Amino acid sequence: MNKSSPKFTSQGSKFKNKVQEITKQLTVIDKLAEGSPKQQFIDEYGIQLEMPAKYIFKAFFYKPDMHYLITAYIQVYPQDIQFLNYSMIDQNEDPRDNDYLAQQKDQNDCLCFKVYGFENDRYAQNKNLRKCDLSYQNKMCFSDDCKRVAIYRLHENNEHLINKFLGNQKRYVIDIFDCSNIDFFLRQEILTNKDPNLIFTIQDDQLLGASTFESSSFQFSSNYKYLQVIEQRKIIHIYDLQDKDIKLIKQEKIQATLPHNFEIIVTFSIDEDRLNESLVAAKRTDFRNIDIFPLQMIIDIMTRQQELSKINLIQKEYLKIAAKYPISSIRLQSFDIKTTSLKFSADMTQAIYCNYNQSTLLLLAEDGMSQHQIDINHLDGKISRHIATYGDSEFLIATANAQDKSICVRHSSDANKKIKFYFRFKEGVTDIRDIYSYQNKVRILVTRDDEEFIIYEYENFQTKETFWQRFYESSNYIFEWPYLCYLKGQRHILIQNAFNTELAFYLELEELYNEGDPNAFISNMFLSDKCLLYVIIQTSKQYIIYEQDLDKCMPYIFDRKKHTGGENTPIKSMVTRVQSTFRTKQNTPIARIFKDQIQNKSIYKFYVRSQSTKEIIQTNEDRIIFFLCDFKIYGIIDGKLRIIDSGYKIREIQYNLLAYNTVDENKKKTNEIKYLRIGHSDCQSYKVFQETDGKLIEFLVQEGKLLILNKPEKSEQYLIKIYDINQNYQIKLKYVIPTTDENLIGNLQTINYFQGSMIPAGNELYNLVFNGEKYVIHHFKNIIPILPQYGNQLAFYSPLMNTDYRKMIYFVTNKVQMKTKRAIIIPFLGDNFSVFNKRTNITQFCQFYEYVHPEQNQKILDVLCLIPYIQRIFHYNLKGQLVSSYHMKNDFQTYGEMTLALSQNGKTFLQTFEEDITRSNFHILKIYIKSIGNQKSSNQRSNEQSSNKVWSMKTFKKLHTFNFANQQSELKVTMLEHIQADKIRVNDSFYAKINKFYLNEIINYYNAKGCEVLYKMNDHMDILIGFVYSSQALGHVTNNNKYLKELLLLKRYDDSKRVVFRVRINQDEEQQGSKLAEIIGFNLQEKLLEGKQNQNQPSNQTAEQEFFGDMQPLKQCYNFIVTNDKVILWSKSQVYHGDLKFVNSNSHQITLKQIETEIENKDEAQIVSVNAYGQNDEDIRMGNYYIYIKIEVDNSYSFITKYNILKDKEFSSFDCSKQAQIFFDTKCEGYILDDDSIIDIDQGTPLYHYKTGMDNYQIQYLFGQKIDKGSRFCSKNQHFLIRNKFFIPYSFFSLVQMESQKEKGLTLNNDIYDPEAIYYYEGQSVLHEYANNYKPLEFILNKYQQTNQKLLNMIFIKDDQGNNVLQKAIKYGNTRCVKLILDKLASVSMNNIHAVKQNFVDLLDYNGFEEYLRLCFFQTLQMQNKQIFQRKSKVESLSYFIAPHSTSFLDSKFHKNFQDTTQPMKQVVMKALDAGWILRTDAGIEFQIKLSESENMDYFAIETIQLLVNYQWNIMKPLLIKWLFIPFIINMVVYSYFSVSTYETQFQDDYEGEMQGINITVQVAILIFAFQTLTIEYRQMKFHKKEYLKSFWNLLDLSTVILAPFTVIMSQASVDQAIVRPFMAICNLIFYMRFFYFLRIFDNSLHLVRTIIEITYDIRNFLFVFFLGIIGFGTSFLILSNNNSKETQGAVFLQSFQESFIFSYRMALGDFQLDGFPQATDQFLIYSLFVICSLFSAVILLNMLVAIMGESFNRVNESSENQIVREHLQLIVENDFLFDRKKEFSNVKYLIEIKDDIEEDDKDVIHQKIDQIKSLINQASEDSLHQSQEIKEILLGNDVKFQQLRNQINKLTEQQRMNINETNETLHSQSSFILSESQSILELSSKRY
Repeated sequence: MNKSSPKFTSQGSKFKNKVQEITKQLTVIDKLAEGSPKQQFIDEYGIQLEMPAKYIFKAFFYKPDMHYLITAYIQVYPQDIQFLNYSMIDQNEDPRDNDYLAQQKDQNDCLCFKVYGFENDRYAQNKNLRKCDLSYQNKMCFSDDCKRVAIYRLHENNEHLINKFLGNQKRYVIDIFDCSNIDFFLRQEILTNKDPNLIFTIQDDQLLGASTFESSSFQFSSNYKYLQVIEQRKIIHIYDLQDKDIKLIKQEKIQATLPHNFEIIVTFSIDEDRLNESLVAAKRTDFRNIDIFPLQMIIDIMTRQQELSKINLIQKEYLKIAAKYPISSIRLQSFDIKTTSLKFSADMTQAIYCNYNQSTLLLLAEDGMSQHQIDINHLDGKISRHIATYGDSEFLIATANAQDKSICVRHSSDANKKIKFYFRFKEGVTDIRDIYSYQNKVRILVTRDDEEFIIYEYENFQTKETFWQRFYESSNYIFEWPYLCYLKGQRHILIQNAFNTELAFYLELEELYNEGDPNAFISNMFLSDKCLLYVIIQTSKQYIIYEQDLDKCMPYIFDRKKHTGGENTPIKSMVTRVQSTFRTKQNTPIARIFKDQIQNKSIYKFYVRSQSTKEIIQTNEDRIIFFLCDFKIYGIIDGKLRIIDSGYKIREIQYNLLAYNTVDENKKKTNEIKYLRIGHSDCQSYKVFQETDGKLIEFLVQEGKLLILNKPEKSEQYLIKIYDINQNYQIKLKYVIPTTDENLIGNLQTINYFQGSMIPAGNELYNLVFNGEKYVIHHFKNIIPILPQYGNQLAFYSPLMNTDYRKMIYFVTNKVQMKTKRAIIIPFLGDNFSVFNKRTNITQFCQFYEYVHPEQNQKILDVLCLIPYIQRIFHYNLKGQLVSSYHMKNDFQTYGEMTLALSQNGKTFLQTFEEDITRSNFHILKIYIKSIGNQKSSNQRSNEQSSNKVWSMKTFKKLHTFNFANQQSELKVTMLEHIQADKIRVNDSFYAKINKFYLNEIINYYNAKGCEVLYKMNDHMDILIGFVYSSQALGHVTNNNKYLKELLLLKRYDDSKRVVFRVRINQDEEQQGSKLAEIIGFNLQEKLLEGKQNQNQPSNQTAEQEFFGDMQPLKQCYNFIVTNDKVILWSKSQVYHGDLKFVNSNSHQITLKQIETEIENKDEAQIVSVNAYGQNDEDIRMGNYYIYIKIEVDNSYSFITKYNILKDKEFSSFDCSKQAQIFFDTKCEGYILDDDSIIDIDQGTPLYHYKTGMDNYQIQYLFGQKIDKGSRFCSKNQHFLIRNKFFIPYSFFSLVQMESQKEKGLTLNNDIYDPEAIYYYEGQSVLHEYANNYKPLEFILNKYQQTNQKLLNMIFIKDDQGNNVLQKAIKYGNTRCVKLILDKLASVSMNNIHAVKQNFVDLLDYNGFEEYLRLCFFQTLQMQNKQIFQRKSKVESLSYFIAPHSTSFLDSKFHKNFQDTTQPMKQVVMKALDAGWILRTDAGIEFQIKLSESENMDYFAIETIQLLVNYQWNIMKPLLIKWLFIPFIINMVVYSYFSVSTYETQFQDDYEGEMQGINITVQVAILIFAFQTLTIEYRQMKFHKKEYLKSFWNLLDLSTVILAPFTVIMSQASVDQAIVRPFMAICNLIFYMRFFYFLRIFDNSLHLVRTIIEITYDIRNFLFVFFLGIIGFGTSFLILSNNNSKETQGAVFLQSFQESFIFSYRMALGDFQLDGFPQATDQFLIYSLFVICSLFSAVILLNMLVAIMGESFNRVNESSENQIVREHLQLIVENDFLFDRKKEFSNVKYLIEIKDDIEEDDKDVIHQKIDQIKSLINQASEDSLHQSQEIKEILLGNDVKFQQLRNQINKLTEQQRMNINETNETLHSQSSFILSESQSILELSSKRY
C-alpha cells in the first residue's frame, strides 16, 4: 500500500497532543501525591533507601535448545550510592576498591541478556551475560521458535532523517537479529548494530518518532517471513523479511488503517502464504462486539475511500464491502483491553477469547461456512493470565484470580486436562512468562517482582510435577533495624543501613566460602536482633552456616572525612574497637549440616538465636540454630543436630519465642499451633492452640496475640479469630469475625505479621474495630502514596516489619520509568511514636536538642540520648536515624564517671570520681552539637565535592527526604570548669568552731555523719549542695524522717570566681512569727581567723558530735532545686524560694519567702516534689514565676498545681496518679505525664492523642528517676520524648483514615471512623475541621463519648491560631454547632472555664450556655473526699459559706478561712469556681455587664451566677450604703427641710440672726452634697461612658445635681418665689423618686421596686391607648360644649382643650361632673358620649390595666429570687467605680462554696433500705452477667460437641438418630432457656438503672 503522509501527519499530531495532555495530567497527579499528608509524613518521619532494581522484559525457554532459559532485562543502579566491599574491612584495605563498582557502572541502564543453563538437574546462571549498546531499548519481540529477535534502537540524529513532524525528537529503528544459536546470547561482546547476526534494520520514517515507539507493538509471523507493527492499535504495518540481500528496509509492504467503524485492533495474525488473508480482530465502535475478518477487507475500504475522496465511508458502502468477506463475531458481555486476551490457533481456524467474566472458543467463519461459538464453562469465574497454543488448533490457558494461592493451566476444550501448582498470585507483581509444550510435557515459567523465578514441568497433565525449581535474582529481604539485607543473585549479599542512605555494602560468596565447590551458592540467610548476619551456603554435599557482624560497617557509616582506612586513620581505630567487642575467625563456619543428615532435602527457613556476647548486659546465652526442612524443625543446640518437632511454618513472635504449625505423619498441615520457647542453652515446646471447628488455614502472631484463619466444615464463610495469650501461653478468645472477602483471605495467607488490630498486606490495610455491637473489618487501600498509573508498583513481599523498633518497610518499583527500587521505612501504621533503641532496661536520659543547620541556616530539632551504662551519647534525628555517637569513656576516665547533677536544660553535667571519697575535684561537662559545615571554608567544601561526588552534600530538600542522617553535625563533649573543693575557703565562725575552712572538709564532715549529699545545678553552673540527714522518728520506727541539715550555694560569677553561700532559717524572725529565711554568704576573709579558731576551739570528735546535734534542720525541708534565678526548697508542708539575681560577692544576704500554700495535716497530704524551669520572655513581661508543686494526698493520688510564687496564686491544678511527673518543653512550659495522657497545663487539657502515659517509662530506668531535666516537648510541632520513644500527635494510620474520610465523607452510620486514630494534624484537630459542619461534628463528638468520654477534652485543644473548637464555631456564627459543643461540655468533669472564658460574652446569646454555667463548678478529689466539715457561717440562717482562696488545694489557709471549730460537724458538699478572671479582668467585667442586661431569668437561677453575685454583693452592699445611700438620705432631708422650711422663713418679718444662719448653713450643705453627687456621677460617666445616659436613674441623679444648686442660687439671687417654688417642687419629687433606686439595696423593698419598674414598662402600650381615648372623648365633649348657648349659665362647661383633657381623664377615673349636660343643645348625643366614654375608660381600660399589672406582678413574684440576683448584679455593675477590682480581688483565684448536703442529712431509713436493695440488685445483675458469660462459653464448647455428635449420628440407625436428636434438642433447649433467662435478668436490671 502507498503511504498517506498527510493523514499520518494528522493522526500523529493528534496523538502527540494527546500524549502531552496525559503527561501533564500524570505530572499533576504525581505532584499531588508528593504533597499528600502521607507523603509529607514519609518525608518527615520516614526513611527512603534507594536500591538496585532489575526489570525483566522477556523471559522464556529457549526453543531451539530447552536446556537454556533466556531473560532480557535492564539493571538500574542508584547513582548516589557507593558500594563498599564488606570483606575488605577485616583486611585493613580500602573497601571502595572493588569490582562491584565497575560492574554496576558497566551494567547500569543497559539492556542485557542472561542465560541460565540446565546442568545437574537444575538451571544455573551462566557467569557470562551479553550487554547491549545503550541505544537499544527495552521494547523487543522474539519469534515463536526464538530464532529471531527484533529490538528497537535509538537512532542517531542524521540530518537527512529530520522531517517536519519529527523535528529534533528522538528517532528509533528496529534491528532484527538471528538468534537461532545460543552463542548469540553467550558472547561477551556488546551487542551493536555492527553485530554479524544483524539481518535487517527497519528504518521507516513513520516509525521513527518517539510517539510511535511508545504506542506500538510488533510481532513476527510464524516463520518470521514478515514483521508486523501495530501503531496506536489502529494502523498495521507489515514488513517483508524474505530478501536477505536488503539489509535496510525503509518502507512497509502493506499499511492498513482501521476504519472508523472499529475502535481498536485487539490482535492480528499474519498468513504467510496468503498475506491479504491475514486475520484482524478488532473491537466495533457501535456494538459490543469483536469482529474477525481478513486484512483485504480493510484494504478494500481504504481503496474505496480514496476513490470517493472521503475520510469515512457511509454505512451502506461499508456493508457492501463487508458482505464480500467471511466475518466472525464475538458478542461481549463487557470489554476492557487491559484484561482482554484473544489468540489465534496455529492453523488459524480457531480463536480463543478470554476476559474476567467471559471465555469463548470460536471456530472461524470461512467461505461457505459460518462461525461456531462455544463457551468454555470450566474457565468461568477465572481470569486469564496467559494463553499459549497447544498443537495446531488448541490452547492452554493459565488462570488465576487476585490473591489466589494457586495457578491453574487449563486445556481449552478438555476440562479434564489441567495443571494446578501452588504459587501465590498477586496482581501486578506475578507474571506467567512462558508456557511451552513438547513431547507430552508442559513447562511453565513464572516470575514474581522480576526477581523470583519458578519453573514447573508436568507430563500428560499429571497432578505431580516432574520438575520443579525456584531461583532468585534478588531475594531473602531481611529487615532488622537499621539494616536491610538481601541476596543479589546467588552469589552476592547487599547490605544497606538506614543511618546512611548513601552507602551500601556487599558481601561475595567467594569471601565466605573457599572450599572449592563450583556449585556452591548462597541459599538462605538470617539477620538476628544483634545485627549478626547468618548465611547458609549450599554445596553439593552440605549446608555451611557463616556468621558476620554487620556492626563492623558502622565506622564507615559515620565516616565524615572519607578516610581510606589506612594505617593511622580514625577509621582503623574505630574498626578495631568494633572488632574487639565481637571477634569471629574469618571464613570459619559456625555450623555444618550434611545433606544426608536431612535426607537431601532443602532448607527453606531458618532462625538463629545469637550468643549474648554483643549484649550490653551479659545473659550467657548460647547460640541456637533452628531450621525448617522437609516439614521438620531441626535444632543445632550445643553443636548437635536434632529434630525438635514437625513443622509447617515458623514465625518469630519476639526474642527467644517462636510459633509454628505442626504437620501429621502424612506431612499434611494440622490444626495445631505450638510455641517454641528458647532458653539459655535449650528450648521447649508448648501447645497453644488446637482448632476443633473445621480447617486451620493460616495463623499470624504478635506478642500476646494470636490470629487464626479457619474454615468451618460445611460453611462458605471463613472465620478470623483473635486470641489473647498470657505469659503462661494460655489463650482466651477475644472475638470472632466471619468473612467471605477473598481478597482478605488471600492477603492473610501472604503476610507474616499483624499489628494490634491492624493487618497490613501489601498496599492495603485491614483494621479490626468494635462498633459497639460486634467486631467489623475496615478495609483501606493505597496505604503508601504510590501512583500505579504512573508506573509505581509495590513489591510482593511488602511490607516487612521489625517488632523491636516497631518499624515497617515497603518496597516500591517503577518499571515504566525505569527507576531504582525504593525502600520506604516508617513506624508501625498504628503507632504515633518511633523507638530509638531497644535498651528498655538501662538508665538513659533523652532530650530534644535544637541547633542550626550549617548550610541551610535553619533550626533543626534532634534528640540526644545519654546512656551512662555504656558511656555513650547518641544523636538521633526525628526519623530515628543515628546521626552520630560519642563515646565518653575517655571523659569519664579524665573527669569522673559519677554524675552528681544535671542542669535544667540537660546539657551540662557535674562529674566526679566515684573513688574520690574526699570530694575534692568536680568537673562540669557540656554536651553540644558541632556543625561541621561551619568549620570549613567554601573552597574546602567545593574541593571535597569535586573529589568525591558520591560523598558530596545534598540540597536540604533531598537531605531532609532521603539522607537527613548524613554528616552535617558532630557530637562533642567539652569540659567547662574544674572545681577544686579543697581550694574553696568557707571562712565563717560557725564552721570555724570545728576547724572546717574548706568546702571539701565540710562535705566530708557531713558525709562522715551519715548525711546524704545532694547536688543540684542550674544552667549558669551555680551548684547547690544539700546535706540530708535521716533519723527514725519517735513512734515510727519503720519510717525515716529526712531533713536538710545544711544547704550551701556555690555560686559562679562571670569571672569564674566562686563564692559559697550558706542557707539557713533566721531563728529570731521565726520566733516573731515571720515567714522569712535568709541566705548568708561568706566571702574570703582574713586568714587570721583560721589561726584564732585553731587556738581557741580545738576540734575533736566529741565537739563535732555536739556541734552536729545542736544544728537545727532547715524548717524540716528535705529537698531543694536551683534554677537560673531561684533557690527553692521544701518540706512536707511548706515551700520556700529566694532570688539569686541579687546575690553577689559584696552583698551576702538574701531573704527566702515562704509561699502562702501550706499543708494543714501532713498525715493526709505532703509535698513530694517541686519542679521549676525558670522564666520565659512572656513570664518576665507579665511578672510571673511558676513552679510546679506535687502533693501526695492520702497516699493514693497526687495533686499537681502550677503556682505563681511572685503573685502567691495558683494558675491551674490537676488530680493525677502518684507516679505522675512534670516535664518541660523548649519554651520552659510545664506538662504532666499521667497514667493515660499528657496534660497540657496551660490549656488545661489532657492530650490523649499521644496514646501514651506511665506505661512508657519505668522510674528506675530514668536518669535521676525524673524527667524534669532537658526539653521533652516541642509545642510547635507537638513532639514528645520519653526514654527511648519519640511521640507525635498522630500516626500514619491517622493520615490513611483522614484520606479515606475525605473520599467517603462522615455519616452518622459510618463505623469506619476510629476516634482513637484521628487526633491532631497540621495545627488543628479533626474537630476544628468540622467546627462549622453540624452533622460531622455531632457524629465525631458522639463517637468520642461512646468510645472514651475523656476524649471530649479534645474540644479544648487549640489550633495553630490559638482557637479551640468552641471558639472556632463562635467565629463561624454556627448556632447549632455551638449549642452542640456546650451540651457535650456537660460530660467533661475537669475545670475548663479558662478555655472558653474569652467567649463568655458571646455565649450569652446561645442556647445551652445556661447548662454549661451550671457545670462551671469543679471538684478536686480532695474536695470530693471532704464530706464532713465544720464550716463557718456569716449568717446562721444561710446553708452555705463562700470565700475566696488562692489555690484549689485545701491547705492550712483554707482551714483558717473556712473552718470554725466551734461549729458542729456537718455533711457538706465543696465546690470551687475559677472566678478570679471574672472578678478582675476586662473580659469578666464585660461578661457581667451583658449578663446584667439579659432578660433571661434562667441565668440568675444558676448557682454559679448566684455565687459570683453574692460574693461581690457582700462587698458592694456596705460600699453602697456608706458612699451613696447615707449621703443621699442626708441630702434629701436637707433639701426637703430647705424647700419646706428655711426657704419660707426668709419671707417672714423676723428673718434675721439664727434663722438666717440656719438657712445659709442648709444651702451650703445642699451645695456640698451636690458637689459630692456630681463627683460620683463623673466617676460613673468615666466608667460607663456612652452607656451612662441610657440609664433612667442616672438622668434623675443629674436632674437633682442641676436643680438643687439652681434653686439655692435663685434663692440667693432673690428671684421671685413664684418662679423658685415650681423648681423646688420638681427637684423635691425627683429626690423622692431617687429614693426608689436605693430601695433596691435592701431585699425587702427590692421586690417592690422591681415590680413597679416592670409594671411601668409593661403598661407603656396600654397608656398610649388610654390617653388616645381620653383625648378623643375630651375633644368631642369640647366641640359639643362650644355648640351650647353662651348666654345660658353653665351651658358651656368646657372652655379649652386642657379642660377637655382633664374632664375626660376625671370621667375615666369615675369623677362625673354632669352639671352642664341639662343645658346642652345636643343632649342625646352628649349623654350617649358620656355612656360610651364611661364604659370604655372606666370599665374596659381600667380593668385591662388591672389585669396587666396583675400579670406583671405574678411574673416578677415567680422569679423574685432571680430578680434579686439580677438587681444585685445591676447595682454592682452600675457602681463598679466604688472599688478597684484588680486590687480588691487580687488574691482571688477560686471561689469555694461549702454547702450543707441537706439531702444527705435528711435521708431516712427508707432511703437507706432502698440503697441496700439497689446494691443487691446490682450484685444480682453482675452475678447473672457472669453466669450468662459462662453459659455462652459453655454453649460455644457445646457447639463443638454437637458437631462431634452429628458425625456419630450419621453412622447410627434411623431410630438411634431419632433418640439422640430428641436428647440433643432437649439439651439445647435447656441451654437456650438458661441463656434467655439470664439475659432477661440483665435487661430487667438495666431498665431499673
